[in-house]
Formats: sequence, structure tokens, C-alpha cells
Amino acid sequence: MKCPQNLHFIGIGGAGMSAVAYVCHHEGMRVSGTDAHASPAVRRLQGLGLPVEIGHHAAHVPLEAQAIVVSTAVPRDNPEIVEAERRGLPVMHRSEVLGALMAQKDSFAVTGTHGKTTTSGMLSSILIEAGKDPSVLLGGDLPSMGGNARAGKGPHLVAEADESDKSLVNLCARIVIVTNLEGDHLEHYRDLDEIIDVVAKFINALPQGSSVVACIDDAGVKKLLANVRVPVVTYGLSDSADYSIDAIELKATGSTFQVRGCEINLQVSGQHNVLNATAALAAADLAGVAPQESRLGLFSFTGVKRRFQTVGQVAGVTVVDDYAHHPSEVKATLAAARLLGRPIRAVFQPHRHSRLQALIGEFATSFSGVSSLTVLSTYSAGEAPRGVDAGALVDLVRSIDPTFPVNYCPQMSQAIEYLLESVAPGDLVLLLGAGDVYLVAQPLLGALESRFNPAAQSA
Repeated sequence: MKCPQNLHFIGIGGAGMSAVAYVCHHEGMRVSGTDAHASPAVRRLQGLGLPVEIGHHAAHVPLEAQAIVVSTAVPRDNPEIVEAERRGLPVMHRSEVLGALMAQKDSFAVTGTHGKTTTSGMLSSILIEAGKDPSVLLGGDLPSMGGNARAGKGPHLVAEADESDKSLVNLCARIVIVTNLEGDHLEHYRDLDEIIDVVAKFINALPQGSSVVACIDDAGVKKLLANVRVPVVTYGLSDSADYSIDAIELKATGSTFQVRGCEINLQVSGQHNVLNATAALAAADLAGVAPQESRLGLFSFTGVKRRFQTVGQVAGVTVVDDYAHHPSEVKATLAAARLLGRPIRAVFQPHRHSRLQALIGEFATSFSGVSSLTVLSTYSAGEAPRGVDAGALVDLVRSIDPTFPVNYCPQMSQAIEYLLESVAPGDLVLLLGAGDVYLVAQPLLGALESRFNPAAQSA
């Protein structure tokens, strides 16, 4: 589809929205927007000269706007949507604009329940180091890019294909990576089978000459592959994979492995990141960047913001923030954390009432091996309560193992107070969740500084 040139984004500071707005601006479109709150993403766009207003009002829709761009999170009664409809302006989903951008380039789409942002970031790093100058649209900030988007002049575009709301069917790509498929986002889906059906619909509508790079180790992906009509290249730990991984050495500071006779070194830890890196390597290979050429890009990748990100350290206590919000992600993150060989004090904030309700049993058994687990109240992400709250998760954990060291601290201040009393030098405090659990980090670090280094505080 052809995209109008004057676009107004409602909720422009969102992860997906800000990336699309950034690239649209650099493609010469006239972009404006609004958001409920100021944020680093909003300030980045304002720094480019884009008119971005705080607050949603009909008057904020420019007279020259030719279309309104929204995400699934924007309610239909938003005053700017009401104004657009009064004027007869089309209201486009973010994915439609992203699809139009992707159709103009030799595009990669990265989808799956877990690992999309990291895999997209790794693939972007490969292409950048290989001199391909790609455009990039991520769902999280890549420190090496200075944000979540990059507007390159090369032929390639890398984008996350968000499966959460079924909108990926609006995208267009030549190479699609599928990392894994599990039951999630059940506020939009009936079950895993429906997720697989939607991803298959997206893949089967790809233009002729497209390819899929898929993790053969994943049960959901295997089920998907039985329903796709596009050529598939597989990767994984299985000997039957086209890009079979072996000689893995997992370390606290990274990983080493081999694929197709090429040794790869990563600066990010965990077996899940070995899989993510292999997906990126395979996709790059299909686009003409050989595995040997990918080595530098993969080694230079140092992670995505809020993906096992070290926030600070005080008196031997290290605080790490991670976006994990699904049981599989929690388990993978904890497996990487255990490589450090330190006591782990996990702080978990459930994200969405619907996810907690659907997966509470899996969450209850995801935290084995931690020295303590602190559970915050659920981050609703705009959802109404479903009758299962974070306290129910704590009760379930205790019913499974009455000796498990779990604490329910509905408020962040309670969690900080508990941690301040219980942590010791050498501990790893691991913040887990896709909401605002990261806000625990700085007050905790400040309180630890006062506790362990009072002289430094008074100096």
C-alpha cells in the first residue's frame, strides 16, 4: 500500500510507534505526534525537530495531516481519533505504515514469542559491521544505535514483527525469522493454535522469493512449519538443523559456540542468546553476508536496554534489570544469571492480569534456585483485574514449596525496604518484568550506598 506523506502519530512515544515515526521522518515524510507523557523517545523525536505535544487533544491534530497512526493500545474514543474521523482522515495501524516502509526495502522481519528485540539487534549489528547501512526498527533501545531506530541508506531494513495483536499480517518481508512460539498475549488470542495460524497466514502471504529462518528446537515452530508454503532454513541445537550449533561454552561474560565450522564469540550470556545469534547469522547468510563476516557484528553486540542490563553496583551488590515477563523468559534469564555464581535475589513484577491468569502455574515454578523472590503487584498495562492477583502467585508458590523464600511486597517501597534489610555483598538483585519494575533500581542503589558507604554520602 502507498502511505500518505503527512502522518500524525497518537502515542508516538511507544516503542513501536517511535521507531516507525523516526524512520518515516528520515524518509522525508512530514511527521507529528502526541503522547500522554514525556519520555526519552519523545525527546529524541523532538530533538529532530518533530512537533510532538504532550497530552491528547483534538487541536493537536495538524491541519495538514493526511492520516492518523495508532497502535492497538490507543482507545477509539481518543479525542484525536474522534477529530480525525470528523475530518474524514484515515486511521492507520502502526503496522500498516511499517509494512509500507518494509515494502520499499529488502526487509527482514523477526517474530516469535521471545527474543525478537535481541535477535533483531544482533542482525542489525551484523549488517552495520558488514557495511550494509540498514534501516532498523526495534521494540527496545540498542545503546550502540542510541535508540530503537536507525535510518540507513542501504538496501536492507530490519524490523520486529510483533505477533501480540495479530497486526504482523500487515507486514512485508523477504526473510522472516521465527524464534519460538508459545502461548502468550491471550487477551488477543484463543490459544497457541490461533497464534500459529496467524503467523502462518503472515508467512504464506509473503512475496515470491521469500524465505523463513526457524528454530527447529521449538515445539510451536515445528507445528508452524507444517503449515507454511515458503522455503524454510532451520537453526538450533538439533543435528538436523541447517545451521546446527555445537561446541557451546556458556560463561558469565558471554558465550562461545560453533556453527557451520565458524567459531562465534558473544559478549552476552545465556544459551537463549546463542540461539538468537544463530538466527541472525542464518538470516544474514541468506542475504549474502557469510558466517565469517557475521562474527564481528555478533561480537560487537553488547545487548539491548532492559535485557540483562547492569544498572549499578554498590559494595558488591549488583542490580540487573531484565524485561523477562513470560515463564520461559524468566527461566532463560535466571539460567544466564546463575552463570555468575552469585546469590540471586529476584524481584518479579507480573505484567498484565491476563498473562498472570493464563500462566500462573508456570510462573510459580519458574524461580527455582533463587535466594529470595520478591513479588510486586501486577502491572496492568491498562487491563482490568481478572480475579487472579500477584498475591495469588505468592500463595501458589508457597503451596508448592512452603520453604521457598518468597515475599509479597505490593508496593515498590516495600520491596526496597525488604531488600535493604536482606541483601549482602556479593548478591545479585535481578529485576524482572515488562512494566516499571526498573524503577526499583535507583532508589535501591541509593539506599544501599547510604547503608554501606555512609561516609561517601556525607562527603
